[in-house]
Parts: sequence; structure tokens; C-alpha cells
Amino acid sequence: MLISFTVTNYRSFHGEQTLSMIANSRIKDHESHLLPLPDQGEHVLPTAIFYGANGAGKSNLVRALTLMQSLVLHGTRSGKGVPHDPFVLSQKARSEPTVLEIRILTGGHLLEYGFKMDNEVILEEWLIRIQGKREQIIFERVTDGSSVTVKLSGSRLMARFLGGDKLKAQAQVGALPNQLFVSTLAGSLPPVEQGEIFGLLRKWFIETLRIISPDPFFYGLPNFLRINNNVREFTEEFLVNASTGVKTLSIASRPVLFSKVFGERLQADPANADVLMAKAAKNKDNCPGVEVMPDGTFMGHYLETEVGSGGFKTSLPFSEHSDGTRRLTHLLPALFLSRSEPMVIVIDEIDRSLHPLLARRFIEYFIAENTGHQSQMILTTHDTNLLDLDLFRRDEIWFVEKNEDGASHLYSLAEFKVRTDLKVDSGYLNGRFGAIPFLGGLDKLFPEPAIEKPAPKKRPKAAAAS
Repeated sequence: MLISFTVTNYRSFHGEQTLSMIANSRIKDHESHLLPLPDQGEHVLPTAIFYGANGAGKSNLVRALTLMQSLVLHGTRSGKGVPHDPFVLSQKARSEPTVLEIRILTGGHLLEYGFKMDNEVILEEWLIRIQGKREQIIFERVTDGSSVTVKLSGSRLMARFLGGDKLKAQAQVGALPNQLFVSTLAGSLPPVEQGEIFGLLRKWFIETLRIISPDPFFYGLPNFLRINNNVREFTEEFLVNASTGVKTLSIASRPVLFSKVFGERLQADPANADVLMAKAAKNKDNCPGVEVMPDGTFMGHYLETEVGSGGFKTSLPFSEHSDGTRRLTHLLPALFLSRSEPMVIVIDEIDRSLHPLLARRFIEYFIAENTGHQSQMILTTHDTNLLDLDLFRRDEIWFVEKNEDGASHLYSLAEFKVRTDLKVDSGYLNGRFGAIPFLGGLDKLFPEPAIEKPAPKKRPKAAAAS
């Protein structure tokens, strides 16, 4: 589970801003939403939905989380700087570091992990295990010029969660100044040598955190649905019941030919064949899943649907469906998997190409199916139909707004006194909670309507004298 995420000096965020998934104990609505946080006496929320004007910073919050995931999993190229993207509306902030910090619950451990970076190096990095009110440092890293110092916990209690001598040796070596220590470990030691804590942290970023952009593309969707027939059946059923026009969703397989050069690339890296194929395809939604066969040939697996009404039905390539149907199809596997394994699904612009009723039904399904589970969903949207206290708690509704300095800040509806029967969508659009665009300046762009003067009334002619 995600407990909190903090960002400082990144893009439109200047000062420290935190998304906290900890429930407000004063709010008694939707208590079925609450997930207990072990040893803390607190509860965690399953959902958070963000509203704000265009350019307020909603997507920048998602980008910050994406950056953290990318640096943990992929690191930085040797000899390159760190992707430092500070707040630019302050000259001082441009030279100050960016700080990203996250708290998660994974494998029964409550962990805090974070790092501080400028445009050249990772200045600091830390990993802490939290037990009750105690904080146990797993490691601390400091970069001084070209020298990197990593200090592992020396406590006997923490030793059982860490690897052996090879981990200690790697800590002595440290890491490159522009690399995180956790990403260096992944490239240097097998999981068994890293120890439990480091393995759980990396696994959370790989398997638990799923970030979906406004224009998502699931590279391996055809192959994934082919291998996981239960997910295909769920996706098909959802599409049918959502009135998309889809009657069946199937996988059609047929041999495909590639150029010698591209074929050799696929054979050399079969595990990433779907990614290589998608990058080369002009039409990604018509891109097949590629399977490298034992004899060196290639089998393409295509998504196909059956559509029609009455007694007439015909097959239709997936690429011929609407943007909304394709987007929904890309979202549904994560919705299905979240029922059986803990996931944190982050969807930027849930309303992109989806009908408001369909977006709501998607969220309702997630909440209903994940009651008591550890999966979470974080959304950004402009769809005010979702601003409904019958759907969300007040502490699950968030706003992003820029202050007078142009810096984004986060706050939740829980900070306002509102009645439980309040029409939150109307209050939001009327500006009661802020985080809406100020449109008064647009008035001058509209020409004033021409005012036609009424024609003078004609006087009735005087009656003729008799």
C-alpha cells in the first residue's frame, strides 16, 4: 500500500507537498473503505481523486511518482546527469535540490524511502523501516563531490532483513554519483544477496505500482490476454456489459515476417519482443503481440472483436474501435488483477475518452471488489460527476491549486466543513473549494453584441374632419 508521497521542488511544486493516504479519524463516512495500518493505530484509504484547473499540477504529481519509479528501476545512464526538473519561477529554486520521498507497506514492513538530487548527482538517499513509533535506519547514502558513502544499519535486529557479506561489500563500493544505491544493488547482486528489505522495495516499484498515462498503451496486451484467459474473459464481459458494441474479444494468431535485421533483434531479446514491436509499429493498436517460435520464426497474436446486432455479426480489428473502447480495454487488466494482488493503480485523466457513467462504474467496481484488500487507486480528472460523497469520503477528494507565486499545493476536501448531503460538484464549480480556472479574463475576447436601435414608431394619422 501507498501511505504517503512527498515531492519538493519538482516542476510546478516548489515547497514540500504531500499526498497522504492516511484516513482522517474525524470522518465517519464510508468506514468500509478503511484499511488498517498495522502497529500504527491508523487506517489507510483505498482511493484518492484529484481535481484542479488545467496546468495546476495534477499531472506533475503523477510525473514525480513516475520519475521516482524510473530512477529506482532503470537508474541513469553512465556519464549523464540526473533528470533534475526544478521549479523555474524562482531563481533560487533552480539551484536547489529536488526531494522525492515515499512511505509504503510491503511484505508486512512499513518503509520510508527517499532521495535528494540536483542536476548532476544523487546528493542523499535513505531507507527506513518503521515499527510502531520507532524508526530503524536500513541505510543512508551521502554524495560529496565524486565520493559516495553508504552506511548500512549495524543493528543485529536489522541484520536478519539484509543480505550477507556481498551486500556489505557493495555498500563499501557505494554507487556512481548519478545512480541510486537501490538501483545499483539490482544491477550488481542477485535478489537473495540483497536481503528481504531491498527486494521488497524494488518489487513494490515493479509489481505493485502501476502508472497509466492519459494515452496508455499496454505493449504486451495481446500476449497477456492470450496467456491469461481469465483476464481476457473478464475484459470481454466488461466490454459487453458497458455497451461498447463488443460481443466477443479474442486472439487471432498467424505467422508474421520481418526484415532480417529486425528479426535478429527480436530473436536476440525475445523477452522484450512486444516492446520492440510496439516501438516500430506505426499503428500501436493494430500491433501484434510477437512470439519467437523454437524454430526461429515469428507468430503474431492480434486482438480481434466480434460486433453486430440481431442476426448479423462480423469481426472487427481492435484498432477500428473508438478511443474510449480501446482505452477501457487497456485499463481493465489492472482492474482485474487488483482483486487478487495488492496494487497501487495511478490513472492520469481517468475521464480521457470515457463516458462519465462508464468512468464512475469503473471506480465503483474497484471500490466494491477491493473492500478489505490492500489495493489502491489514485486518479486525476476534470469530471465533476465523480465529485460525489456517495462515492468518496471527504478525505479521498483532493484539489491541486497554484498560489500567487505559481507553485502547486495540495489539499483535501476534509479541510472544509461540509454537510454530508452537500452537492460537492456544484460547490466546486462555484469556486467554494478553489482549484478551478479563473475565466474572467476571457470576457474581453468576446466582441460586445451590436445593439440595434428600435425603429421610431409612426404616429397614427389624424382622422379627417367630417
